Amino acid sequence: MFPIKELPFELRALIYPHTLILQHDNSAPTFLLALAADDVLYAEAQRIYRAINAIVTTKNQGAFGKLKMSELMNIRHLRLVFPGPQDTGPRSLQIYKPLLHNNFLSATLDFSALDSHSRKHSQNQDQTSYSGPIDLIKQLLRASVCGLSQISIKFEPWTAAYAPYTDYGLETDVSYYTQENSARRKDIETLNKHLGVAAKLERVVSADVEECWVWRAGKGEVGALRWREHPEVDPGAGLEEALGGMYERSARAWIRDLSIRREL
Repeated sequence: MFPIKELPFELRALIYPHTLILQHDNSAPTFLLALAADDVLYAEAQRIYRAINAIVTTKNQGAFGKLKMSELMNIRHLRLVFPGPQDTGPRSLQIYKPLLHNNFLSATLDFSALDSHSRKHSQNQDQTSYSGPIDLIKQLLRASVCGLSQISIKFEPWTAAYAPYTDYGLETDVSYYTQENSARRKDIETLNKHLGVAAKLERVVSADVEECWVWRAGKGEVGALRWREHPEVDPGAGLEEALGGMYERSARAWIRDLSIRREL
């Protein structure tokens, strides 16, 4: 292991924000676990880890909104968790200060608790409950001091979106699901255009695992993700067709699996 303890604290403090990133499943980053053998480094890294990562939900958004701007600017990695239909409390996630000024290196928008039907219902009831990722990402980027190196979006598990149609029987045409998720694919293609980077699927679509799409700056390009108002090139060309085939194959496999379980 690199002798990081031999470095002065000022240099270690520059390394930590890039290595202590909150994981998609909320697990501790590998680098933090690697420092557990050294009490001094571990305590130091833990303190910084808590300061530079923030998860905002409807339950703690009030406290997050009261942070001083100096405290907010210490946060380098932000995760916004949008409420689902089963959640109690406020029906919308409200953040204001980060849309005016932020110092984030990465941002994750977690829509995995929402299904497509509840999104539509929420939009009818409260326009702030779910406005889609496009405008929010645009505002976060425009307010960014350093520019973001990574943007992630977590969507619902594909079975959650497809489930409403299983009531029609196992012979249901999987095109229902494809039509239902056309807005998702459109959002991904739009972000590909305006970010100038093609999204990558971080997780393989499976029965109960949410989709996680990631946009990363080029290797070594810290803070290179910027919003392009008038993109000239579409790096996501063909995504619609590719995703349509992927969803259809996954849905048919899931239906076959469900048929087998019912027969048993």
